Amino acid sequence: MQTESTEDKDKIQSNTSAGTDQQIGQTNLNGEFLAHIKEINTKDPQLAQELLSDFWDNSMRCINNARNALEWLEKHPPQPQKGI
Repeated sequence: MQTESTEDKDKIQSNTSAGTDQQIGQTNLNGEFLAHIKEINTKDPQLAQELLSDFWDNSMRCINNARNALEWLEKHPPQPQKGI
């Protein structure tokens, strides 16, 4: 049985922190986007609707890309890298 080194644990912690930071950043971006949409909606509801529609379309495209990537990875799993 192999135990994780301190370096491995630091990498895992760093990757986890980076993922959490990215999620927080994404949440902030979504909040900022929606705040802008609300303001735009008061001035030009049609433009706000178009922007929301584009946002939705792009979000769905990203979700589909992620699904396709997962399906591809299931069929073509990455090969373990050999140590140096």
